Amino acid sequence: MLRIWRIGRRVLPWLLVLALISRRIDQFITPQFWAEDGSVFFSDAFSSGCATLFHPYGGYLHLVPRLVATFCAGLPWEWTPLAYNLAALTIWTLILWRIGTARLPAAFRWLAAASMVLSLHSGEVFLNITQLQRPLAFILAVNLLEPVPRSTWETGRRCAEVLLAGLSCPLILVALVGVLARIFSWLRRREGTILLIAYGTAATIQFLALSSGEQQTGGTAWGSAIELLKVLPVYVSYLSGVGFFPGCSACGMMLVGLAWGILVAALILRGLKRKDRFTALVIFVCALGCLATGRIRRGIWVGPFDIGNARYTYISYVLFAWMLAWIASRGVSRAVRIAGASLVFAAFLSCTVHWSAYDEPDYRWCAQVAEARSGGRRFFLVPPDFRFPVPLLAKKQDKPPP
Repeated sequence: MLRIWRIGRRVLPWLLVLALISRRIDQFITPQFWAEDGSVFFSDAFSSGCATLFHPYGGYLHLVPRLVATFCAGLPWEWTPLAYNLAALTIWTLILWRIGTARLPAAFRWLAAASMVLSLHSGEVFLNITQLQRPLAFILAVNLLEPVPRSTWETGRRCAEVLLAGLSCPLILVALVGVLARIFSWLRRREGTILLIAYGTAATIQFLALSSGEQQTGGTAWGSAIELLKVLPVYVSYLSGVGFFPGCSACGMMLVGLAWGILVAALILRGLKRKDRFTALVIFVCALGCLATGRIRRGIWVGPFDIGNARYTYISYVLFAWMLAWIASRGVSRAVRIAGASLVFAAFLSCTVHWSAYDEPDYRWCAQVAEARSGGRRFFLVPPDFRFPVPLLAKKQDKPPP
């Protein structure tokens, strides 16, 4: 049995990577930019290079995507989309490996890594640099769940992770809930204090970027809270595997979601020790915070496979699965751990209904580049229906042509 576990521990990361590729195989069959991959990161890196690394877009910083774009700026345009997709795959692989080897219970860390790939989702967050902020958010989470660093090397590595992820993901502000939960225990150690400073620095910089930019809102905070209470049972019902069974009404999904919530609450209150119960509660609050942030940011409620908007619920869905994985790894009895693991696998069941991402139209990127080089094209078209000026023309003019 031990030998089987050792083999499985080595094979599982690569199985997750293969599963991830299979969900967005179009990124490698017909490589092309996705949304801001081209209109923002490619254009800015080609026009201004390193000068754009700390330029906000959408109100916040995107350090890691801009680093990728800057590094690839010298490539031929025909190869750049594939280079972006390979870079995104590399970063996803590193994040999955990082979570799978964290200083946490083995059952939790591998279920947590699997939940990032096996989530019910339309696929828009997978394997493009525009949405790298979504997987990077879990680097912030796993560093909060791990104990205090044990050495100077580990402290430096984890601080670098927090700064890179925090300066690429605005949800560093939601992660402050976890920071507050850790602050008293971490302040007792120098390594923990340094890590807290890294979180505080990244959060402060992102907050300044957000506060200086144009804000989007979907209504008042009170109105959003009321709607959150209405939609939450329907949303979490997908974690019960209800998505695997078509034709379930909204009322039925709400009842399933309420039953799921009662079951999970019972497992947390009766099946976890006090310290582990507190950690599960923090994960739950962060998941709610991410869900509410998506509502305020987008202005509408979206489902896990609402094409074009599902990114706003992806992190919440995965964090809810992390809460179940925590029960599966920290339960006080075998029955509680089996129940938690069963709930995680039920959540994975729903993703099989919508495994492959929706088909993107092939805009024939290489043909567009050839036309642009010959002077016959002034704008590029990329999925999902983004249009932006050819960067070479944008450099020669004060503003893009109408």
